[in-house]
Order: sequence, then C-alpha cells, then structure tokens
Amino acid sequence: MAPRNDGTIENVLIYDAQIFFKTISSPPPIVSAMSSSLHWIAAIGLIAVAALPSDGAASETAPLRTVREIRNLSRDEVRAHPAVALRGVITYSEAHWYLTFFRDDTGGIYLGTTTATHFTPGDRVEVRGIAAAGLTATIVTGATDTLPEIQLLGHGPLPPAKEVAPEHLGDEANDAEWIAVRGNIRGIERINDRARLDLDVNGTSFEALLGGYPDGRDLPTFLTGIPVILRGVLGAFDNHRGGVARTALYVPTLEQCEPDPAFLEEKFREPPKAYSELFIQPRPPERIHLQGQITLARPGHGFFMHVRENGYYSGSLWVQTSQPLGFRAGQLLDVAGRIESANRKPVLRDAIARIIRQETPPAPRAVAPEELIRGDYDGSLVSLEGTLLSAQEGLEEDSLIVLAGQTAVCARLAMPSGSSHAARYPRGSRLRLTGICVAPEQPSPGANSLPFAFQIWMRDANDISLLALPPWWTVRRMLFALAITAGIAAAAFLWIAALRRRVAAQTEVIRDHLEKQTLQAERVRIAREFHDTFEQHLVGLGLTLEAAEAEADDPNLVRELLREAAEMTRHTREEARHAIWELRTGALASADVASLIREQLSGSAQAARLRLQVEVEGSPHPLSAVIQNHLLRIAQESFTNALKHARAECVTIRLGFSPREISLRVVDNGAGFDPETVAEHESGRYGLAGMRERALRMKGVFAIASAPGRGTEVKVCIPDPLPCP
Repeated sequence: MAPRNDGTIENVLIYDAQIFFKTISSPPPIVSAMSSSLHWIAAIGLIAVAALPSDGAASETAPLRTVREIRNLSRDEVRAHPAVALRGVITYSEAHWYLTFFRDDTGGIYLGTTTATHFTPGDRVEVRGIAAAGLTATIVTGATDTLPEIQLLGHGPLPPAKEVAPEHLGDEANDAEWIAVRGNIRGIERINDRARLDLDVNGTSFEALLGGYPDGRDLPTFLTGIPVILRGVLGAFDNHRGGVARTALYVPTLEQCEPDPAFLEEKFREPPKAYSELFIQPRPPERIHLQGQITLARPGHGFFMHVRENGYYSGSLWVQTSQPLGFRAGQLLDVAGRIESANRKPVLRDAIARIIRQETPPAPRAVAPEELIRGDYDGSLVSLEGTLLSAQEGLEEDSLIVLAGQTAVCARLAMPSGSSHAARYPRGSRLRLTGICVAPEQPSPGANSLPFAFQIWMRDANDISLLALPPWWTVRRMLFALAITAGIAAAAFLWIAALRRRVAAQTEVIRDHLEKQTLQAERVRIAREFHDTFEQHLVGLGLTLEAAEAEADDPNLVRELLREAAEMTRHTREEARHAIWELRTGALASADVASLIREQLSGSAQAARLRLQVEVEGSPHPLSAVIQNHLLRIAQESFTNALKHARAECVTIRLGFSPREISLRVVDNGAGFDPETVAEHESGRYGLAGMRERALRMKGVFAIASAPGRGTEVKVCIPDPLPCP
C-alpha cells in the first residue's frame, strides 16, 4: 500500500514517486525510508508520466528548442506531449531525491530522472524527451515507459543568477528558475543529508536547502547571523488545488552561499584585535576582527592562524570555518569570528574570512621533544626528529607514530583518497616532521598544567623528510645472530656453572664479614650522633625544667624558663629529624652537592618567593657522602636562618673548588645581626653551634660575618680530600 499523501515531508516524495513508477513497466527500487522537510514539486512532477498516451506516440512536429517555448504551452498543448530537444546546464541535482533541474538561456525546468542519474551542477547537457504536466508547472520527461535522454557534453560554470525581490518569491513564473536571494541567516540545522538555512528576508522566514551534508560534515555555521546572497533553484510546493502554497530555494553548493560583500567590508574596516585581547573576560558575543597568516589549513574544518598585530606576528589559534575560499598556508587574511576557549587557548568559531594576499609560508621552529612538553608551543609551526614506530593508512589521513627522545608523537597527515604516504617509510626510519603542534586537553585546574602528550598536524607530504633508513641490524638478523651465539654460550655454560658455585661460596663469606663491619660502624656513628646532640639537649632540658620548678614564686622567670625549654624541645626535634635523614646519606654519593642543595632548597625558596642562586666555582668533583651531608646541612641551616630571622629576599650559595680546599659561602641580603651581641639563650645559637661543629668534623674553618641592616655571610673552608698533585 502506498503511504498516505498527507503533505508531510516523510511521505510526499515516496507517495509521488511510487505513483510514477506504477505507470512504467520496469520501476527501479524505491527507498522505503525517505524523509525530508519539504514537499518538493520536482519529485511530485514525476507523476505526470501517468497521464501519457498509452501508445506512447509523441507529436511528430518539430521539437521545442527552448524552455520558454515549453513554458508558454497551453494545457491542451501540454497534453499532446510535444517533443523537446534542449541544450543547457544542470543547475541542481540530487539523484536520491529525484531532483534534477535544467536551464537554458530562456529559463529553467524540472527533468524527470531516477536515482541512477547523477549530475554535477554546471554540467552541460543535451536533453531529448517530451513535455508533460506537473502539479504546478510543465516538466520534461520521456515517452511512455521511459525517461528523457540526457547526454553529457561537458562542464562549466553556473550561469549568473537573477536576483528576485522578496515579494516575487512566490510567483509561479519563478518556479525552477536559477535565482539569487538576499537575507540574513537566522539559524542552520541538519535535516537528513541537507543543511536547512532559515533565511530572514525583509522580516519573513524563507527556507533554503543546501545538499551534501550527511552526519560527520561540519555545518556551514559561519553563515549564522550575517547577511548573505544565496543562489539556487526556486522550488514551488503545490496547494493540492493546482496552485503554489509556498516556495523554497535549493542551493547546489556552499560556494553559492556568499556573505554580503558590503557586510564584510564594514566588518573588516574595524581595527583588528591583538592576541592578548582574546583572553579578556567576559568575551564579547559578536564576531571580532583578527588579521593573520595561515600556517596550516584543513579544508571544510578550518585552519591554524598566526595572529598579526602592528606588522608583527604574536600568538597562534585555531579558526573553525567551512567557508570555501581555498585556504592554504601562507595566505594573509582578515577573519571575523566568535572567540571561545578550548584547552585553555582561544579558538575562533563560526569564522568568516577575506583573503588579502598570498605570502611566503612561515618557517618552522626546530625544537626538541622536551621543549614541546615544557614550553607553550600549542598551535605553533615546529619541526622535530624521531624514529618511526608504526604507520597507519586511513580513508582521509595517515597517522605516523614517532619516538622523539622518550616521547611518542602522533603525526597526522590529511591525504586525498588513494594517495597514502604512510607505507613509504619502513619501521625504524629516522624522520624529520614539520607541522603544527597540537596539545591535548589539559587536566583540571590544580593538576599539572603542562601538556602530557601532543600531536603534529602536517600540511602535506613534503613535511616528512627521511633522514636515515633503519639500521642493517634488524630484529630478524639479530635473532639469527643470537641463536648462533647461544649455541657457543651453551658449550661454556657447564664450566661457568662450576666456577659460579665456588665464587658464590666465597662471596657469601665476604658478604657476612662486610655486613658485620658495616653494622658496627653504623652503630658507632649513631651512638656518637646521639651522644653529641640528643643527650646534651635532654640534660639541658631537664635542668631548665628543674630551675623553673625551683622558681615557682616568680611567674615571669618561670615563663622565660619554660619558653627556653620549649625552644630546646623544638631544636631537639629538628636534630632528630636531621639524624634520621642522615641515615640515608649513603645515596648522596650518586649526585653532586650543588644539585642536592638546589633540590632541597628550591621548593622552600619558591614557596617564600625568595630568589635562590646556587653557583659553582672551579672544577667540581665527587665528594664522599659524609662531606656532602655536612655541607648540605650547613647550607640548609644558613638558608633557614635567612628565611626565618633575616627576612631576606635573595640568598646566594657559592661552592668553590680550588686545588687545595673546598669552600661554601652562603650570603643573604636580610636584616643582619651583631654576632658579638647574640645572647646565649636565643635560638640562633643552636644553629651556629651546629654549623661550627660540622665544620670541625670536616677539619675545616667556620666564619660568620654580619651587621644590622647589611645581611649575613656564612663561610666554611675545608681541606680537599682529593687535592691536585
């Protein structure tokens, strides 16, 4: 049963097409699930074939040669189905919707076709058939049981469109005509495989349909909210009484949707914004004007642009637009769009552009992978080298996975179908890649804000340079060589096994002896540390508390003694923490003392907003773990005093390596003090005493120079344990 013709888009085309194919002997298959939002006369016109004479005889008079002659026929003349022979251009074609429109120098008309008839707007054709009555106008179809014969002659540009005033958009005379309409785009939505444009024409809503927009293709949202000139075929919808109910414009390609030149001229007359202004909040809702140079273009999606301001280039950003202007790298252009934020970077959405001129594409910046991860290169044109791990060919782009340093980089190259370049390079090849660095989405605020991976979007195949082929030693050859080596090694294995048993037994004896010696030495060191620090502090703490108990009648004196006891307790706790830390000093021998000082103090310096400088003079060489520990502890104590007591803004730590001695100087620009007048009960004496003791343990000299308002300098000199000969 045919679907009910209730005027809805879901049923009209199927209904009329089925009526048409019931009148011919070999109907092609009909898609049972057509849907659309329009009742288009082009499809319904096919039912005119049902009214053809059963004998299929057409008029034997000379065929009609122009569309005007056909449209001037009376209804009685149309019923005679006169022959037609036309030459002209296809102005619109959607085979799966049975829509094909033709135009010659005198006017436009609908052609009956099937889903197997594919044409491109601009095709030059010759049409032979007969005239038949459609629902609202005369159409061209074939004789009984046939469709018109359409021969392709060539291809050319579409003809100039006739601009139609808003009040004449409903005229029957303009049905199937190639026209131009001016208006403002209110909104754009996807309906089936079309883009529906809601056009405001003098305050009245007018519908335009742009074909070729299946799911996955970006809608032309750059047209939203701007005055445009649309060129297309005007289609009439019947009112079921032989008249026109409404009309719609069928636009064949996006190139026929042209922003109004006067609007562009006015918009681009505004001074372009600077890159720094793109970060200002709140962002303006209207389109803003920028000027810049394209560094990479992705047709149908957008391009990366290097923003130009006052003749110089600043930051980069992604410009999203499907405007069909043939964007390519190096073009200088004006662009206007709505600013948004993506991945904490500005992005220009729904952009319209005007090309100014073609310039030399910018040169890439050679960078190391570490720079891309640590620096802000998102959107910048860069080049880097790496080793190819894998390559994958896709329908629209190739992907190369390259190991650059310790980082895996995904390089993407958009390629036309059938022109893949990924298979040209064997695995292990050394490549140089040039393209736009695209950082992925950043973690949430408060987390690491640096890119944790990135991609390289390449412009074309020339952005891949082969530096070196894979080495001769492939995995297969290496396995073969290893098999031979394994055979030789097996012969010596038995002898080695016997030797290993003897060595293992002797090693166990040596290990036990060394463990006992090491344990004993560690016990002695810990005992000495406890004796030199904790025992004395605890004795002093006990005497202070006893004195406080004896002076219970004097609250002020008791309070002072308790304060001193609390300070002793705090210092004892610090000494305990340092002693525990010193138990791990065996790992310090693997690093130099300057790096250890910088690592230990940089965090505190940053937190306190204090400038820390660690400098090395002379030729540094490895030191023992004990020496490193003592120097590190002295630097820590001096830095802590400068931070807590001197309120310093800058601390400079200099390590000097001379042929005979090693020196450590810690200089700050703090408040300073008089070393001669420091009271014995002040907390500073514990730190000074500790530093002096450590200097003596290294057989060195400790000195301190300071004055109120002139900062402090702490200096330690020790003999070099490895003096030059």
